[in-house]
Amino acid sequence: MSTAAGPSAVRGDITLQPSYFTSSLYVEPLREDISNLVNLFAERYVETWPPNQPFTLFKRLWSEQGWCWLHFKVLDARAREAFINVTHRLLVERLADGEPPLARVVVLFALYTFHLSQPATQNPPIYSVGHIAIPIDIYDALLSLPSSLTNPELLPLQPYTTYVLKALEEAFHILPRTELRPYKPSILPRELFVTEEHESAVMAALAGSATMSNAGGGVSKKKGRPSRRDKQKKAKDALAALEKYLEKNTTTLAPEPPPSSQSTAAADRLLTTHRMVAHPPNATREQYRAYKAEALGMLDPHGAGPITEHTRGVNAGQEALQRANDAVLARLKMIDEMAAEQGLEFNLSPDPRSWNSAIAPGIAEDDDYIHNPDPRKRGKDRDWNIFTWRGGLVVISDRPQAYVVASAGYPIISHFTQHKQSNNGGFNVGGINASGQIPTFIGGYGLIDPETPQEVRTKKDYVNGNDWQLVFSDEFNTPGRTFWPGDDPYWEAVDLHYWQTGNLEWLDPTAVTTKDGALEITMSEKPKNGLNYTSSMITTWNKFCFQGGMLEVNVSLPGAPNVVGLWPAIWTMGNLGRAGYGASLEGMWPYSYDTCDVGTVKNQSLGGVPDNPATFSWLPGQKLSRCTCPGASHPGPLHDDGTYVGRSAPEIDVFEGSSGGGIGQVSQSAQWAPFDYNHQYQNGSDYIDIADSSITSLNSYTGGSYQEASSGVSNTVQTAWELGGGGYSIYGYQYEYGFDDAYITWVSSGVVSWSLKQSAVGPSDKVDIGQRLVSVEPMYIIINLGISEGFGGFVDVAHLVFPTTLRVDYVRVYQDPNNIKTSCDPPDAPTATYIKATFDIGQVSVQFSLSPDPTSWGAYLTPDVPESDDYLHNPDPRRDRKNDQGGNIFTYRGTTNLGCLLILAVGTVTLFAGYPLISHFTKKSQSRAGGFNLGGVNASGQIPSLIGNYGMVDKHTPTEARTKTDYVNGKTLELIFSDEFEVEGRTFWPGDDPYWEAVDMHYWSTNNLEWLDPTAITTKNGSLEITMTQKAKNGLNFTSGMMTTWNKFCFTGGLVEASVSLPGTNNIMGFWPAVWMMGNLGRAGYGASLDGMWPYTYDSCDVGTLANQTKNGLPIAATENGDPAYGDVLSYQPGQRLSRCTCAGSSHPGPMHQDGTYVGRAAPEIDIFEATITNGMGAVSQSGQWAPYNHQYLWSNTTDNYSIKNETDTFLNSYLGGVYQQATSAVSYTDQNAYEETGGYAVYGVQYKPGFDDAYISWINNNQVAWTLQAGGVGADSVTEISARPIPQEPMYLITNFGMSENFGTVDFANLPFPSIMRIDWIRVYQDPDNKNYGCDPDDFPTAAYIETYLPAYTNPNLTTWVDDFGQVIPKNSLIDDCSS
Repeated sequence: MSTAAGPSAVRGDITLQPSYFTSSLYVEPLREDISNLVNLFAERYVETWPPNQPFTLFKRLWSEQGWCWLHFKVLDARAREAFINVTHRLLVERLADGEPPLARVVVLFALYTFHLSQPATQNPPIYSVGHIAIPIDIYDALLSLPSSLTNPELLPLQPYTTYVLKALEEAFHILPRTELRPYKPSILPRELFVTEEHESAVMAALAGSATMSNAGGGVSKKKGRPSRRDKQKKAKDALAALEKYLEKNTTTLAPEPPPSSQSTAAADRLLTTHRMVAHPPNATREQYRAYKAEALGMLDPHGAGPITEHTRGVNAGQEALQRANDAVLARLKMIDEMAAEQGLEFNLSPDPRSWNSAIAPGIAEDDDYIHNPDPRKRGKDRDWNIFTWRGGLVVISDRPQAYVVASAGYPIISHFTQHKQSNNGGFNVGGINASGQIPTFIGGYGLIDPETPQEVRTKKDYVNGNDWQLVFSDEFNTPGRTFWPGDDPYWEAVDLHYWQTGNLEWLDPTAVTTKDGALEITMSEKPKNGLNYTSSMITTWNKFCFQGGMLEVNVSLPGAPNVVGLWPAIWTMGNLGRAGYGASLEGMWPYSYDTCDVGTVKNQSLGGVPDNPATFSWLPGQKLSRCTCPGASHPGPLHDDGTYVGRSAPEIDVFEGSSGGGIGQVSQSAQWAPFDYNHQYQNGSDYIDIADSSITSLNSYTGGSYQEASSGVSNTVQTAWELGGGGYSIYGYQYEYGFDDAYITWVSSGVVSWSLKQSAVGPSDKVDIGQRLVSVEPMYIIINLGISEGFGGFVDVAHLVFPTTLRVDYVRVYQDPNNIKTSCDPPDAPTATYIKATFDIGQVSVQFSLSPDPTSWGAYLTPDVPESDDYLHNPDPRRDRKNDQGGNIFTYRGTTNLGCLLILAVGTVTLFAGYPLISHFTKKSQSRAGGFNLGGVNASGQIPSLIGNYGMVDKHTPTEARTKTDYVNGKTLELIFSDEFEVEGRTFWPGDDPYWEAVDMHYWSTNNLEWLDPTAITTKNGSLEITMTQKAKNGLNFTSGMMTTWNKFCFTGGLVEASVSLPGTNNIMGFWPAVWMMGNLGRAGYGASLDGMWPYTYDSCDVGTLANQTKNGLPIAATENGDPAYGDVLSYQPGQRLSRCTCAGSSHPGPMHQDGTYVGRAAPEIDIFEATITNGMGAVSQSGQWAPYNHQYLWSNTTDNYSIKNETDTFLNSYLGGVYQQATSAVSYTDQNAYEETGGYAVYGVQYKPGFDDAYISWINNNQVAWTLQAGGVGADSVTEISARPIPQEPMYLITNFGMSENFGTVDFANLPFPSIMRIDWIRVYQDPDNKNYGCDPDDFPTAAYIETYLPAYTNPNLTTWVDDFGQVIPKNSLIDDCSS
């Protein structure tokens, strides 16, 4: 680079002043370097065409040209601020709209790289700038840069440009427009550097002399440090030159008239001044005042006066302010109304009519005869009388059983059978939609979304200008909605291939969700089921339908408006046909016909192939036509003449998006059958109306063998495409169904595009068919994003960008308030019974979805109709007199029966009520000695043989240590576990100890140099001792020990402390003693159990759960600026094995979220301490390990996310992570006497609160808080597209070990003492007495069943990986796998 100062040639270091970076010394060379970088990239870009990875090419050039070292050439804080801001500014100026597109892309890459590569890991930290100042005009031009890269040579740069802009979105700081000169200084360079010769020439010109050299004209003095005399002479010459210049440029001013109180002598004095200020810039000042007055007049309503009919329109600013005030007041009023509405549990009006439920005694219902008995209709119950001996006996004898049922049976039965219904479901009342599914959608609402603004709940219809009422809306404001069957009350996604139109994508429910207030359907290049793409389609089939009215949607179309191939669509279809289900559509689509003639017949011909092949139809005939024979399967209803109403599944398209002639368009059409002659409907001016022929024209395609189409094509708003600006545009249609006055009017870009009258598809004598009608069927809504050569004839695969997303801001349906019809099963066009009859009988939703009318079950339940078994349960005293005469209830047999019933009743009550009470008050409480299992038996079934058995709290723990004040909140905590290690000679082989177990292995994962041997650990002199010796074993030169409480003692949250004497001395590097914690689902040292588990702590379903933290190579931030030892890749993790994305039914320990997804599980790590040597002194690193990772491993280390108690002793660790972990770590100097050499002890610990929000970890060093990390420090990262990581919520077990590895630091083999001993005086765990949570298998984070299932991974240290060694499979991840297979 040519822009930085070189090393000084004189003694001392150069400290650049801020003015250096605004001078020509820095500005001009940097501008030249930027141009060189642009030109070089352009050359290489052309040479490597087609480019594979253009951003990788840029990074290589960035490094080759030395830009990567630019930040390290300026270290002074004041100078760095000027340096970064000027560099930002010089890059931004090259982003202006006038620059070539390729140059703007390269400079954008440079700005991104320069800004995000500011060093942030140094200690002490280097000053950095958090934002990039950019004028708004350049910013606006920059936002449109991706859409301008339409040239085939530049198109590959488009996704990278989009990504970089998104990454810099939060960094931009908007300034006023460029012409207002918003920067300071306003012009660069501000200081011009001139050579000494140039300076002499200038001075000579000012002084009027020819030269500044000596009069004698001799040889100039040799250059060097000037003498004092030279400096004085130079200063005098400069003053003389300045005086001469001022004399030439002065002017005389006329004096101002003096005040009357002053003498006129003062007024007579003449004033002289420089001519530049002799005449103040009055014109400029007056112009400024005029602009200011105009602005104030427009913005200040008080200064402008009140608005009247005479002044309206004059004070535009005042009116604008008043309109803004009115809008704010209206908005506040609407918020109050919404709050009041949401205060009601179900948000229902007290008037049942507003629920669309005609509840009134005068209105009959299908099942009234069951629950409305009529005494006049005696029927088979004649002569009944309840006052009989027999009736009384039944009441008496049955009372005990009734009591049992009421007290014990009823609660059990009701618990398992009750269904809490709401009015928030599909079109059926009670929250159960047409297919019998009970919605689980949280925050459910009725047909109208409560977040629909009040001002749009009525709307003028486009045809007649009448006020129509909102009857259905979905604003999609709740994020993360899913649309699997049963998930949503109105929408349902399909899981199939839409083969009918030759689509190239598999429709997958995982490809649709809600985000940022919009429905998103994403198409990706993800192969599935033999297809190369994955997308989605959702419908309201059989859940919400409407007849007549207006459907409107606000949509951002996918891809670019000038690239063909995508097929986004929103359309409607009659409920008797289900889109994508061919059998339901056969003979149904696209008919809309109610005449009995040849139009209902196969191939639309009674005598074979029609005369004109152009009219040939391959349709099988209308399945449910007016010609259907009486008694045949038909949903009805009937005409007055006894014929069936012709039924079908017609289609009306709101829009189908496409690209025509290089611009974005939508086709808006209706499909018809039977067909006109030559598929040509009537398209004269009497039948159609095009609103603006410059925007809309009739589609030349009018049909084929499977459909006739009346279609208009309209140019769209070109910015309402994903890559055209990301804006939205309104589409819709309004229709009146039936014959005569029926019509369809389409809306595009928020205005009417074209209209079609029903008469356009009237009778056709040429093909002998009657008139087709505008659909009378209940129509449901379909939204999908497809890709098919069957739509546009060509898919421009080379220029389509994936993934691409169709976004729908809202869907709204309006109807005439006098004709609201929003049912999928209306009386005039019923569908439910027919669908049920033809539905897959194996579907549970059909088997248990019963009509309220029992006659539809085949059961005619009415008192008026006798049944063959009535005599059994309908006694007749006169008929049965002979059998019952002379009877007596007080008989031996009767008494025996009653007694038996009484015994059974007492026994039943005792079983269900008495036994639980008896067992509760008689059971003996078991001790918690031992592992997490009760009774002293640990998780692996071992019974402790330890002499002097004790519970989880060691009996040797002093009484005063059994409570402790927590370090954060000052609350008194209670001791729940302790080990004082007072018993001599304890061993820790498996089975020896109830809580601790030593391992016998090599800890290979961190390349440790020692073999871990249980014989190296014992208790002596009141302490645990772990001894490292220079004793060779199993190919390693050293022996030491590690023991853990894995699966024996675990805890979640609280305070853990240990009193430790570190091994060796406080100034010799090499030992790695540590006390730490890990989640119980991973066992330290057992690689297979940790594969895909450590160090994750994550409960979100996104790219953070995937291998290498990428999907299809994105985000780019996960592929760069990572671990330099691994090619700058961010992560080598295999992905979170047990994530929230794990497919339902896969092997996962649970539990489940309310939305049906698994809780993300893992094996996180928190280090109480790892001892090291720093700056020649003993220190400890106290850290947390995390996955997934932030970009560049940069956690959010702002002051509100962490705190250091004493910055003299504690500082943030410069190590932030690598491909296998991210670390939040601080280093603290220890008590220098707490080492083996000096024999002292120091207390280290961790206090933490698990979860999100107010969760934290505080590390303790020397009995005081060293530093604290808040949960916000590991929050979401939009650059790597990951969510927040929780402070570990897993049950954590304790680990203590004494290791040695060059991975951790330099090992000073020559001076380390052997043997060396790490000693632990005690370990204690405290928790809030109101929030105790200990155990390795808690209900909310279970581990036992999973560990038992995969026990070899936890007991065989030679199994190092889950798949290759252990031979298991990774559970499917819904982001990349098909969960249905």
